[in-house]
Amino acid sequence: TRLNKYKKNENTYPGFIIGSNRVLCIQEFERAIRTGSIIVRSQRLVNEMRTFIYKNGRPDHMDGYHDDILMAYCMLLYVMQHEFKNIKKYRVIK
Repeated sequence: TRLNKYKKNENTYPGFIIGSNRVLCIQEFERAIRTGSIIVRSQRLVNEMRTFIYKNGRPDHMDGYHDDILMAYCMLLYVMQHEFKNIKKYRVIK
């Protein structure tokens, strides 16, 4: 595929890897809800929140349910809070 030239090894592709940041993303989402920084109006997101649990100490969805929308929202908040702050470092001013 076209991504092969970006692979560092056989098992990785470029991009945001949620694995090691999963708990941090969930914590950022929870903080934003508790402080009123965000208001959830999506019924689908609310439904996924209702079926989100901790399995063996790891945040995850209940068996038979999904967490795709929830994790997408969590990643968005995490990137906005932690990565966009660095955008000035990389911005090219002409």
